[in-house]
Amino acid sequence: MGTFPFHFYSLISQQGLTKKQKDQSNYLRAAIGCDEKTALDLLRKTNWDVDRACELHFGDPKNQEKSKPKSNKKQEEMFEKYKG
Repeated sequence: MGTFPFHFYSLISQQGLTKKQKDQSNYLRAAIGCDEKTALDLLRKTNWDVDRACELHFGDPKNQEKSKPKSNKKQEEMFEKYKG
């Protein structure tokens, strides 16, 4: 028995949602870089308030590390060279 393709889950998870809710889910996914299941869970917990869903997501310590910008060695070298 195999797993369902991602697009199949996507169709099932958005079944019964209004257009506005689907748009909110897509917006939240793009804004915080999460999967559809996470976006829908956050939106349902916050009564479909995208701002509160973002706050809930980034308020979780395990998600704060993921959202920190990461620099690489080349970026650090350039910064040191030009910081003047």
